[in-house]
Order: sequence, then C-alpha cells, then structure tokens
Amino acid sequence: MKVNFSYNLDKDIQNFLIGKKSVGGREHPSRLQKLYEEKNGPEVDTENLRKFIIIYSEKNKIDFKKRAIIFQKAWAEINNEFFYRTEKIFQTKLPTENITGYLTVNDRCGYNPGQNGQWYFFITAGCQQPRRLCAHEIFHFFTHLCFEKWLRNEVGLTPKEFYDLKESLNEILNCEFADLLDGSDKPNSEYQIPIRQKIKELWQKEKDIKKVVEKMIKK
Repeated sequence: MKVNFSYNLDKDIQNFLIGKKSVGGREHPSRLQKLYEEKNGPEVDTENLRKFIIIYSEKNKIDFKKRAIIFQKAWAEINNEFFYRTEKIFQTKLPTENITGYLTVNDRCGYNPGQNGQWYFFITAGCQQPRRLCAHEIFHFFTHLCFEKWLRNEVGLTPKEFYDLKESLNEILNCEFADLLDGSDKPNSEYQIPIRQKIKELWQKEKDIKKVVEKMIKK
C-alpha cells in the first residue's frame, strides 16, 4: 500500500464544498469557510472560490510542492507498520494499492472512501502533524469499508450517529499507534469525549473492533 501526496486546485475546491456540506462542517464551519463567507456570502460560486483559493495561497506563500515532499517523507517512515497494524485490527485490507493525499488550503479536510473506485483524503498544506492527520483519515477508510453499510442500512444509524461513532473510533489510534504518530488524535467536539472514553475502555478490554462497535450501538 502506498500513499502519494500532490496538489490539485480542482480537488482543493472539491474539499471546500465537501467540508461545507458535511455533518461536522454544518456544525462547526472551518476558519477558511468563515473567511470566504465574510468576503463572498454564504452561497459558494465555484469561480469565486477558485480565485479566493489562488489569492489566499499566494498571499500566504504556500509552496504545495515542497509541502508534498515533506509529507511524503514523514509518512514513508511509518507507512508499512501503520497498514500492518490497521489491517490486523480490522481483519481486512483496502481494495486498492494506492491512496492519494491531496493538499488543501482549508483547515477542514474531507475524504473519499472508495467511491467510484477512488481512495483519497485531504490534508491541510500547513499541517505540522502530517502522520497523525493521515492516520486519522485512513482509519476512517477502514471503518467505512467494514461497518458503514451494516450500521447505516441494517442498524439504522443516522448520518450524525455514524459520524460520531467513526470519529470516536479513532481513539484506538491513541491506544495502538502512539509510537508512530506525531501527536494524539483528538475529538472534533466536546460531546465526543465520553464516547471516546467508552471506546477506549471497551478496546482495552476486548481488543476486538467488531465487539467494540456492537457494544457501542446497543441502546
């Protein structure tokens, strides 16, 4: 498995739109989203957004090529061990050999977990903890692959309930990957703290992610 980092302006625009419409984005708009809306209003015009991103990048002197090289080097140091541990936890492999990490100016990062056969995530160009952020997004890929259809279609979790669960499952990164990452994985909202604590307790007891999920969804 290999993760390749690059920048694409159209993908950067896509990430902004994904973030604006996402569950987390609707609740907590990103700093860049707020900045755009201050200048252009709440409705997004693609061409205005394109110009906004270009101007923002130039003003902040973002060297996407240089940052991509930095991220590539940082991730390469843990790539094999990360996937070995993650595949062991989920008892499966992703149906791809290549994942793309697209750099973005936004401080909210979306991802595409295999839709249309594509596996990619976004990473803030100025990120100082690239290994943690990459691990966070890729861990989501495995959660979607293993549990999304079951939890959404059969169990009946709402988009918000699934969002909170998959974000909180990343607490396992703090339990099993602390030696690989450059920082701890944190909750997106305060109300996820008790969910994460329960997952941590279940994980330390069970060491079986399916059992953890099953116990978390019991009413």
